[in-house]
Amino acid sequence: MRTKAVLFFLLLLPVYVVNGQDDKREYLKKVLDNLEQIKSATYKVEGEVWNPGDTIPSSIRKYMVKEFDNPADSTIGASFVNLGTDDGKEFQFGYNGEVRVLVNHAVKEIKIDNFTTRSLPVRPLSPPFFNYCKNIVRYALETEDSIATTLEDCGDYFHFKLVINENTQVEFFGKAYHMPPPPFYVEPTSIYELWIHKSNGLPYKKRRAMSHDISVETCCNVEINKETIDRFDVFDYVPQG
Repeated sequence: MRTKAVLFFLLLLPVYVVNGQDDKREYLKKVLDNLEQIKSATYKVEGEVWNPGDTIPSSIRKYMVKEFDNPADSTIGASFVNLGTDDGKEFQFGYNGEVRVLVNHAVKEIKIDNFTTRSLPVRPLSPPFFNYCKNIVRYALETEDSIATTLEDCGDYFHFKLVINENTQVEFFGKAYHMPPPPFYVEPTSIYELWIHKSNGLPYKKRRAMSHDISVETCCNVEINKETIDRFDVFDYVPQG
């Protein structure tokens, strides 16, 4: 029954052909609407980190994510856990809208951070995939910042590119955040790219490029709206003993 519900959800997502600036904007609105319909998602991620100019990534991580839309959290706007990808049981990281939980399996140490040690304007953690993509698209549609966008038809997917030309780099901790100027010069251009399936109007790959590093996330094996946040407890995933 759950499988049928997920398939029905995907069939409801519209498919569009994009031509011109007006069509691009309308398509992005539909992608945003599709992302806003996701209340929960389970998926696998391959994450890569690159140094600018390198031809191979400096690190590759594979893991599973359980992501929940969390409107009660005005910072990130999502709750989630990152789990070992082989069996989805090894807890790596979690956030429930109030605290983040980290584990060091090598020394069997668990750290709980309630973000009160330092007073910061954001919660410095990387949001889960669909929350991240949702905020990128919303920003592209609503911001008054200096930006340039392109949307390229690539056959069975669209490639969306957002270039932010502000005085400082822009990161996404939930909503977009203009980073404070560093004490030394840093190229301020921020670039975000999304690869969007035509079949369901949802992103499946994200790339973030800054002058100091590049990160790429690709997600697969996606299951949508099969769980609810009222049954989510980050500490259910934390190893005991």
